[in-house]
Amino acid sequence: MEIIEIQNLTKKFADLTAVNIASLSIPEGVIFGLLGPNGSGKTTAIRILCGILPPTSGKALVMGLDSFYQAERIRGFVGYTSQFCSLYEDLTVEENLEFYAQIYGVESKAKREEILSRYELSRFRNRRIRELPPGKKQWVALACAVMHEPRILFLDEPTSGMDPASRKDFWEELSILKQKCTILITTHLLDEAERCQMIAFMHLGRVLAVGTPREIKAVPQGKVFNVILPDPVSFLSELSVSPFVQDAYLFGNILRVIVQDQEGAAKLIAMTRDRDARIQETNFSLEDCYVRLVHLEGNAT
Repeated sequence: MEIIEIQNLTKKFADLTAVNIASLSIPEGVIFGLLGPNGSGKTTAIRILCGILPPTSGKALVMGLDSFYQAERIRGFVGYTSQFCSLYEDLTVEENLEFYAQIYGVESKAKREEILSRYELSRFRNRRIRELPPGKKQWVALACAVMHEPRILFLDEPTSGMDPASRKDFWEELSILKQKCTILITTHLLDEAERCQMIAFMHLGRVLAVGTPREIKAVPQGKVFNVILPDPVSFLSELSVSPFVQDAYLFGNILRVIVQDQEGAAKLIAMTRDRDARIQETNFSLEDCYVRLVHLEGNAT
């Protein structure tokens, strides 16, 4: 069952088209990741799905209901955390939970205690939100969003400000929540994308590709090499004018080079001789795929 359907959806702010999605379907019971850098349209899309923003044109259907015109009916089974903390800074952790419990009609104090314990927030219950570190605020926001056991959970950059250990714990919790609800999460972190069952790459408001991480990594044709050498910048300039090179870019101090075939690979290896270089063939990563798709999109326009 498709729990979310987007059809010819656009959102414009004056002359800026923030979202331009022809079609997107999200099945029930998955963690679905919207990936892309800041400004790619992820947050705008999620706010439309939550009924916060009206679309300029097209439709966004959540469980068959129009996300804007039937927003009141949708909100009862949707949980949402915004990219910028949606909590009340002057209230304590417990007061925020009580507030959201009242909004969602959750009268059980035992439920709030269970949430506090589950997310290890009991010792912070009397702490004001503004006094918490950013990563802990995200846990409180998640606790408030799942208070009413939603069918769909919208999470906008939820791991922002978290340390690696907290991020790991957070994703383990999402894996548990997935058994009871569908999760739509926005992120610019590609290691998080690997944890999603399905992902969509967004760029300038458009969806460039949709599928499982494995499916998307299987799409590009060619061979990928890591090249490590003393002066990668000057070598990158040479590669940019080499006809056998499909793409080349710096990833830290490593050059990622994509060539079409074995002949291109042989030419690349020949170019690295006498340069004190190390070269190793590797697999396409999601980052390679995103860079390639953005490059192809630019050529198409």
